[in-house]
Amino acid sequence: MFVEVLLIVFMALAAVFILMLLRAAYMPTKQIASKKAPEPMEFDLDAASEKLAASLRFRTVSGAGFDEEAEAEFLKLHEHLRKSYPNVFLKSEVTVHGGRSLLLRLFGKDKTLKPVIFMGHMDVVPVEASSTDRWLKPAFGGTVEEGFIWGRGALDCKHVVSGLLEAMETLLVSGYEPVRGIYLAFGHDEETGGANGAAAIGTFLEAEGTKAWMVLDEGGKVDCPGHITGRPLEAVVSIVEKGFASFRLDVDIPGGHSARPPKENAISVLIKAADRVNNHVFTPRLKGPLADLLGFAGTEMGFWKRLAIANMWIAKPFVVGWLGSSPSTDCLMRTTAVTTILKAGMKDNVIPSHAEAIVNTRPAFGETPESVRCELERAICDKRVKITASGHQHTPSNASSVDCDQFRLLQEAIARHFEDPVVIPGILTGGTDTKHYANLSDAVYRFIPIKLAHELAEGVHGINERIPVDEYGRMIAFYMDFMREATR
Repeated sequence: MFVEVLLIVFMALAAVFILMLLRAAYMPTKQIASKKAPEPMEFDLDAASEKLAASLRFRTVSGAGFDEEAEAEFLKLHEHLRKSYPNVFLKSEVTVHGGRSLLLRLFGKDKTLKPVIFMGHMDVVPVEASSTDRWLKPAFGGTVEEGFIWGRGALDCKHVVSGLLEAMETLLVSGYEPVRGIYLAFGHDEETGGANGAAAIGTFLEAEGTKAWMVLDEGGKVDCPGHITGRPLEAVVSIVEKGFASFRLDVDIPGGHSARPPKENAISVLIKAADRVNNHVFTPRLKGPLADLLGFAGTEMGFWKRLAIANMWIAKPFVVGWLGSSPSTDCLMRTTAVTTILKAGMKDNVIPSHAEAIVNTRPAFGETPESVRCELERAICDKRVKITASGHQHTPSNASSVDCDQFRLLQEAIARHFEDPVVIPGILTGGTDTKHYANLSDAVYRFIPIKLAHELAEGVHGINERIPVDEYGRMIAFYMDFMREATR
C-alpha cells in the first residue's frame, strides 16, 4: 500500500513537471524582427558632436532659481540651439514656458492626426566641489576627446535634446515634410520635479486640447549586458514609472541633562523607527507592468527562470526570490522605503526633546502615497512617531500598452539599429517629466536609443559623465528613422 501511494505521488509530480515543461516550451516569444533596413541618411557626426559638446558648457544647473546668472546660462543655451539648428526653429512654432522651457511644434500636413511628442530636458544636476579633481576632463568643459563627448549632461539629458534637434534638422534640410506633427518639448527643471517647466508645457497643451499619438522621453536604454535577461544587448523601454512620496517622522519626548539619561529619548525612539522602515519589506506586485516585463523576458532567459516564469501559478516564490536577490531587480516588484535624513540635538550635554527624519518612498504600481503612509505606520508601530507627508507626492503613472502600434514601432526601430537586441518593457524606478503629460496620451514610453556598458552608465549624475561619439551618432540615426516612421 505504501509503495502504491509513493508511486501515485511520483506520477502526479511527474505529470505536473511535464505540464510545466510544456508551458515553458510553448511560451510565445514577444520579440519581433525589423521588417526593413533603416533608410540611409547622411549627417556630419563630427559637427554634431561639437554642437552637443558646446551645449555642455552652459551651467544650466537645476535648482539654481531665477537669479540672473542661472537665467543667463539657460538663455545662452537657447541661443546656441537656435544657431545650431536653424531650420528646426525657423519651421516650427516656438514658445517658451515657465521662463526657460522650450516647446517646438512642427505641424504635420494632416491636421487630423495626433502629433508625436519627443521629450528631453536642458537642466543638469550640480557637480560636487569635492569631486572636481576626479574628473578626467572639466565637468563643464564640453570637450570631444578620445572618442567621447565629455561633460555634465552628456548622458542626462542634453544628448537627447541635441540628438532630437540634429535629427530633425537633417530631415528638414533633405526636404522632409511630416504627415503627422512632431512636437519637441524640452523642460528646464526635470531634476527637481518639473513643476515649473514640463508642468507648464503640459498645462498649455491640455488647454489647447492637444492629444498625442505617442510620447517618447528619456528613461530606459540598451544595457550591455542586460540586468534582467543577461543577454548581450537588452533594450529596456519603460512603460510605467513608480510614484514618489517622502514622509517626515517626528518624535517629541521631554529631554534633559545628558548626565541623567532616561532609558528612552527622542533620538533612540526615532532610530528604532528608522531601522524598522529600512528593514520593512513591502508586498511584491507581480501583476500589471511586471507581468508584461516577465512575459517579454522569460523566453530569453535560462531554463530554470523560463520554467518558473511560464508557471507562475506554482513557481511564484522562486520568481520573487530571484527578483529579491538584487536591489536593482527587487525594486521593480515592490514599493521601497529608506531613511535619507536625520536631525536631532544642538549640544553635546543636552538630550534633545525633538528628533526628526525624512523617509523617501517609491510607491509601486497599484499603490498610492496614502497607502504607503499607512503601511509605514504599521511597520513602525509606535504612536510616539508622527508620520506626515513631506514635499510633492505623486502616484505611479499609468502603464502604457505593449500590444499596440506605437510599442511595435519602437521594437522594430530598435531591431534595425542594434545588433540582435532583446526588447523588454521596463519599470522606471526614478522619475521623468512624463508625469506632466499623463493626460495627453495613453502611449507614453521612456527610452533613449543608446548602448551603454555599466561603467559608462555610472556617469549619470556621477563623475566623468561622457557619451561615446559613435553611440551619439547611433542616437541621431535612430531618431531620424523613428521620426520618419512615426509621422508617415
